[in-house]
Amino acid sequence: MRANAKAAEQADRARQVVQRISAHVKRQHTEKRIEPLRSTIEEAISLATLSMNQPLQFDTQVAADATEACIDKVQIQQVLLNLIRNAAEAMADSTLHELWISTARVEDMVEISVRDSGPGLSQSVRDRLFQ
Repeated sequence: MRANAKAAEQADRARQVVQRISAHVKRQHTEKRIEPLRSTIEEAISLATLSMNQPLQFDTQVAADATEACIDKVQIQQVLLNLIRNAAEAMADSTLHELWISTARVEDMVEISVRDSGPGLSQSVRDRLFQ
């Protein structure tokens, strides 16, 4: 029964993500409020790992001065979901499958960083990444 409840919860979260992205595309107002970052990150990890073929080892570090932020939670989770999936693809052929997600205070903002143990981008890709 727990698996069914968790699947229903994730389906609802996925529905919210799609609705928020649709609202963003339509340039509608998005909901921002103070949210706890640890649970925001953990929920994104849970959603991302549902469809993964390989297990990833996650290390989440939430700085004491960056535990919450005024965000659109679903949008942040969508970005994290995409980064986690991209990292999983990048690490597919690696022996290590580790992903680090951390928060840090940067002046009056909070930064969320995602880093993986994948091989990184080749120099040729880096040279034209933002073209």
